[in-house]
Amino acid sequence: MSNNKEDNYLKKELYELIKTDETIFDFIQETSLDGLWYRDLEHPEEEWMNPKFWTVLGYVPEEMPHKSKAWQQIINQEDLKLTSENFKKHCENPNHPFDQIVRYTHRKGSTVWIRCRGMAIRDDKGKPIRMLGIHYDITKLKKEQLEFSKLSTQLQQAQEIGKIGSFEFFLKEGKLNWSDEMYRIFNIDDKNKQLNFDVVNNMVHPEDRQLHIEQTQQIIEKGFYSFEHRILNQNGEIRWLDGNAKMEYDSDDSPYRMLGTVQDITERKRTEIRLKEQNNEYESLNKELFKAKEKAEESEFLKNKLVANIADVIVIIDHEGNNRYKSPNVEKLFGWEPEELIGINAFENVHPDDIEEARIFIDSLLNEPYKNGSIEIRYKHKNGNYIWINFTGSNLLHDPFINGILGNYHDISERKKAEAELLKVQERENRYTEMILSSQSVANICSYSTNLLEVDIEKSVWVCSPEFYKIFGIDETYPHTIAGWADFIHPDFREELVAYHESVVKNRTSFNKEYKIIRINDGVERWVHGTGELVYDKHGNPVRMHGAIQDITEIKKTEDELIKAKEKAEAANRLKTEFLNNMSHEIRTPMNGIIGFSVLLDKADISEEKRKYYSKIVQNSSHQLLRTIDDILEISTLETKLERINETEFCLNDLLMELFSIFNLKTKPRDIPLYLKKPLHVDQSHILSDKTKLNKILSNLLENALKFTSEGFIEFGYYIDKANLKLYVKDTGIGISPENHEMIFERFSQEDKEISKRHGGLGLGLSICKENAQLLGGAITVESEKGMGSTFIVSIPHKPTQIKNSNTIESIRGNEKANDKYTILIAEDEEVNYLYLEVLFEAETDRNYNLIHAKNGKEALEICISNKDIDLVLMDIKMPVMNGYEAIEKIKEKFPNLPIIAQTAYSTKSDKHLALNHGYDDFISKPIDKEKIFGLINKHLKVR
Repeated sequence: MSNNKEDNYLKKELYELIKTDETIFDFIQETSLDGLWYRDLEHPEEEWMNPKFWTVLGYVPEEMPHKSKAWQQIINQEDLKLTSENFKKHCENPNHPFDQIVRYTHRKGSTVWIRCRGMAIRDDKGKPIRMLGIHYDITKLKKEQLEFSKLSTQLQQAQEIGKIGSFEFFLKEGKLNWSDEMYRIFNIDDKNKQLNFDVVNNMVHPEDRQLHIEQTQQIIEKGFYSFEHRILNQNGEIRWLDGNAKMEYDSDDSPYRMLGTVQDITERKRTEIRLKEQNNEYESLNKELFKAKEKAEESEFLKNKLVANIADVIVIIDHEGNNRYKSPNVEKLFGWEPEELIGINAFENVHPDDIEEARIFIDSLLNEPYKNGSIEIRYKHKNGNYIWINFTGSNLLHDPFINGILGNYHDISERKKAEAELLKVQERENRYTEMILSSQSVANICSYSTNLLEVDIEKSVWVCSPEFYKIFGIDETYPHTIAGWADFIHPDFREELVAYHESVVKNRTSFNKEYKIIRINDGVERWVHGTGELVYDKHGNPVRMHGAIQDITEIKKTEDELIKAKEKAEAANRLKTEFLNNMSHEIRTPMNGIIGFSVLLDKADISEEKRKYYSKIVQNSSHQLLRTIDDILEISTLETKLERINETEFCLNDLLMELFSIFNLKTKPRDIPLYLKKPLHVDQSHILSDKTKLNKILSNLLENALKFTSEGFIEFGYYIDKANLKLYVKDTGIGISPENHEMIFERFSQEDKEISKRHGGLGLGLSICKENAQLLGGAITVESEKGMGSTFIVSIPHKPTQIKNSNTIESIRGNEKANDKYTILIAEDEEVNYLYLEVLFEAETDRNYNLIHAKNGKEALEICISNKDIDLVLMDIKMPVMNGYEAIEKIKEKFPNLPIIAQTAYSTKSDKHLALNHGYDDFISKPIDKEKIFGLINKHLKVR
C-alpha cells in the first residue's frame, strides 16, 4: 500500500515536474533554429511556444499568450482546417503523419510559409497525452521554387526559339562545324576561328576532362550517347552543358560523322544545387529535433526510475518557507512518511544551532531569482537523532510548475565522521611527510605539498626524495610544480593523468595509477606506478598529498610477455578443441550412416529398391569418411615435410575435362551452371607437373565453391601470365571478408563457425591447397568480398613440354584474325554443349578456328558489338538473361550481313520456320551432327 500511495503522489505532484525536463528543453531551444511548440492534450486550452515560434512571424514573444487562439488568428483559415483534420487523424492513428505546409500572415502583412510537423506522445495504453512539434520557415525555399519554376519556363521558351547549339564533326577530316549558339555558349567571338576537338577538350573543366574523353569514345563505339559536364569558357567562367550526340556510319559500317546538340544548363544546375543544400539542411534540422524528442522521452522514463531509486531526498519549499513536497526516500533517510512533513515549516526539524544559518540561506534564495547554493546542516531523524546533510537549493519561483525552491538533502554523516578523524591524525600525517623528505634510505618515494583548492596548477608546488630525480631523469633545478610533473608524462597518458589527479582531489579518493613517463635526461620511456593519499585541514579540505612512485618497467615487460604467451596458448587450445570437435563430427556423421544403414540392410523384409538406396547411403558415407581420413593423413605428411612431388608430362585440358565431368554431375541437381575455360589448344596444353597434387588442389577448391554457392555459377580454368600458369576457381557464393584472406589458409581455420557447422569440414582443405601449391613451386591467393563471391588463383611455374605453335592464346580468343582462320561465336548456356562443339572444332584439323563463348544472348550481343572480326555465330534459342530470338533481332539491326545459325533442341518444322522468321540464316537441331554443322558453316563462310 505504501508503494502505491507514493507512486500516486508522485504522479499527481511531480508529473509536470518530470515531463518538463529543463535540460532537454534548454538543449532544444539553444540548438534549434526552428519554432517549437508543446500542447498538453489533457489541458488543450494551454500551450507552450519557444521565442523562435513568434519571431519568425514578426511578433515579440513576451507579448504573445500561450493559447491556441493567438496563432489561429494569423494562420490561413484553409490551412487551419487542414491542420485540424491532420491533428485529429494523427491522434486517432499514430501511423497517420502530422506533417503539412501552412501559411501565416507576418506582422507586417507578408505571407510566411511554414512546414509544421509534430508527433503525439502516448501513454502505455496508446492514448495521446501531449503533442510535441516544430515550425520550420520554408518561405525562402518556396520563393526559390517559384524562381526555379520561372527559370524552367524560360529554359523551355529558350528551346522553343532555338537557344540550343548544334555541331557536326567529320571523323576522318577532323573537321568540326558549330552553329551560332555554340559560339555564344563557349563565348568565342571569332566565328572564323579554326575549330577541332583539341580546342573543345582544352575548354572542358579539368575535373570533367577524362569523363568527356570517355563519353566521346563511347559515342564512337555505341552510336549514340547523352552527356553532361562543365566547361571553362573564354572568360574563365564555369558553365554546365547538357547534350546528345549521334554517330552516322558509311556503307562499310565505319563511323564517319558525329551530329549533336548542346544546351547551356548552368542556371538550372545552380538552382538544383541550392535546393538540394536547403533540403539537406532542413532534413538535418528535422532529424535533430526528433532526436531531441526521443531523448526527452528517454529522460522522462529515467527520471521516474531516478526519483524512485535515488539515495537523496528531493524537496520543494514554497515562498512562505513551508514544505510542499518530500520524495519517498525521506522515510529511508529520516524515518518520516512524506505526508508527515508536507505543509509544516521547513525549519521545524533543523538542529537549533543551525536554524539561523538555514533561515539566512533560504531567504537569500527567495530574494534572488535563479540563484542556487548549498549549506551543511543537521536534520532530525524521527527517532530524535540528528543527521548531517548537504542541502542544495535553487530558486525556481519563475517556473509555473514548481513556484518555489527545488532542492535535495544529501547524507554527509560518514564524511563528517571521517573529517573529525582526519583532524585527529593531521599532526601525525605532517610528521610522516617530513620523515619521508629527510629519509635517504627510502627509495622511489616522493611527496608534494600544494594548495589543492587553487585552480592554477603552476602554483601547486611539490617536494620529493632523491630517488625521484633518478626515476624521472631530472635534478633539483627542474620546476617542482604539477605542471612541471605533467611535462615528462608520456603524451599518451598526459591528458588522462592530469584529469585523474583533479578527480582524486575533487572526489577525495586515493591516487593509484600506472602510467608512462619520458625521462628528461635520455628520452627513455619508463613505466611507473604512483600511489598517494590526500591530507586534509581541520575544515575537511584537502591541502596536499603524499605518496610513492615506483619504476615498474621490467615488471610491465614481464607482464606483456606473459599475456602474449597466455593468449597464444589459449588460441592454440581453442584451435585444438575446435579441431577435435570438428573431427569428431566429421567422423561420427558418416560412421552413423554406415552403421545405421548397414543394420537396416540386414533386415529380410526390405524391398530391393530400399536395399539399393540404403547401400548407396553406406557407399556415400564411406567416401565421405575416407575423404576426412585422407585430409588428416595428408596434413600429417605435409607437417612432417616428407611429402615429395612427382612431376610427369600430362595434358592439362584432359585433367580439367575429367574434373568438369565429375563436378558437372554434382552441380546439376542444385541448378548451378559449371563453366570451364581452356584457352590453349589441346596440343599446346601438355605440361610438366605433379598431376595428382594439381588434381587435389582443384578438387578441394571446386568442393568449396559448390559447398558455399547456393545460386549463380561456378567457373574454373587457367590462363598464362608470363612464365606462370595460373589456374583459378571462381564462384558467386557467400564470399570472404578481406581481413580473413590470410587466416582461411591456416590449418583448422574457418571464417564463419556457424556456416561451417552447417556445411561441415575440418578446416584443412585450403591449408592442404596452400602447402601443395608451395610444393609445386607456386602459391595460392584469393580475391573476395563478403557476399560478392570468391576467386581462388593457384599460380605455378609454366613448364610446357612442347614448343607452342602460332595458335597463341590471343589468336584463340579471336583478337587478331589470320588469313586462313575464322572467328566463330558460340552462344550456348550449357557448358557441356559448348565443350562438345569445341571438341568438334579441334578435330577439324584442316582449318584453324578461333572460338569465343557467350553464355547468354545479352553477352553475345555485347561481344558482336565489341569484336568486329566475328565471321559467324552459332546461337542457341533458349538462353537466360536474353533468349536467342531477342538477341538475333538486336544483332541483325547492327550487323545485317553477319551469318547466324540457330543450334537448338527445338526440332519441328514450325520451330525452324519461327527461327528463320526471326532472322536466323539457317537452322540445325540437337544432337548436332558433325558433317551437317560443318556443311552449314562452309556454306555460309563460302568455304570450298
